[in-house]
Amino acid sequence: MTHLSRSCRKLGDTSWEAPSLADWCPAIAKSSPLQNDGRTPSAPHEGANERKTSRAADLGIGCDDKVMIRVAKYHTDFGNIEVLRAKDSGSFIYRQGGCYQSECDPNGVSVVPYIHAIFGLLAQARVSDVLMIGCGGGSLGTMLDRIGVRVTIVDINPKAFQIARKYFGLPRGVHSFISDGRDFLRAGRHRYDAIVLDAYSGRRIPDHLCAETFFGLAQTRLKNSSGILIGNVHARHDLDIMPDRVAVKLANIWADVRLLDIRGALDRNALVMAGKVRDLVQPVLLMPPSVGAEEIEQELGLLAFRPWHVPRRAA
Repeated sequence: MTHLSRSCRKLGDTSWEAPSLADWCPAIAKSSPLQNDGRTPSAPHEGANERKTSRAADLGIGCDDKVMIRVAKYHTDFGNIEVLRAKDSGSFIYRQGGCYQSECDPNGVSVVPYIHAIFGLLAQARVSDVLMIGCGGGSLGTMLDRIGVRVTIVDINPKAFQIARKYFGLPRGVHSFISDGRDFLRAGRHRYDAIVLDAYSGRRIPDHLCAETFFGLAQTRLKNSSGILIGNVHARHDLDIMPDRVAVKLANIWADVRLLDIRGALDRNALVMAGKVRDLVQPVLLMPPSVGAEEIEQELGLLAFRPWHVPRRAA
C-alpha cells in the first residue's frame, strides 16, 4: 500500500557500505543495466474477457498535483481497481479503494520510497528466496526478479496478477498464487529467506494477517538462522500506535524486532521487521527508477530506526 514515506541516514556501524547490485548478485555485473526483457508495461488495450468498465485515454484526473490518465477500471470481488498513468512522467499507478497500492516507472521499477527501503533491507540480508504477501502492481517482485532473486507472490485477488503483468511489467518468472496469505503458509512447508507482508484491505491490514498467531506461523516458514520478516504498516500520524502494536506482537515471537519510521510525517509507511535484523542499517537507493529518483533518495534519507513502545492496553 502506497503512502509516500521517507528514509534515512546511516546509524550504527559507520564502516558499513551499501552493497551494489553487482555485489549482491554477481551475474548482474555481466548484463546491461536494467533490461526489462520485453516486459515493459504494455500500452492500454482491451482484453478478450475482461470486465473492464472504462478505458478513457483522454480522461484527465487531478491527483497529488499530477494529471492522470485513467487507463482501465476493473470490478472485482474485493473492490474496484483503477489503473492510472501520469501524463508527465508516464508512471503507472494501481489504485484500489481510493488508496494508491503501487506506482512504477515505464520500466516497472517502483517510484515509491518504502518499496526501495524494503529492497535495500533485503539487499543487506542477501536474500535469494522471498515470499511476498500482497501483490498490487508487484513492483518489488519485479525488481527482485531482475537481480536473480526467486520471488513468490500470494494475493487473494486473481485480478491483481493480471493487472500487474499487463500494466506494471511483473515478469512471468515470478511465482504467483491466488490465496489468502495465512492459508498459503498453512498449506506449505517451504522455508524462505524473507517474507514481506504488504497486504491491505482499504487502509488496514486484515486482522488475521497481523495477529500474533499469524506471525508465529510465518516464523515456521522462514529459515531458522537467517530468515527475516518485514511488514509495511500504515501510520496516520505520531499518535497512531499501529506500528508499535505490530512490533509488540512480533517481539512475542522473535528476539530481535526493529522499527524503521519517520516521526512527524503524516500518512506514512513504517517498516516493522523481525528475525535476523540486528545488523541492518538504513537502506539506500539501489535501483533508481527513470523518474523521481532524487525525491526517493531524499525520502530514504529521513528514515530512522526508533524504539517501539508497548501500548498501554498491551502492557
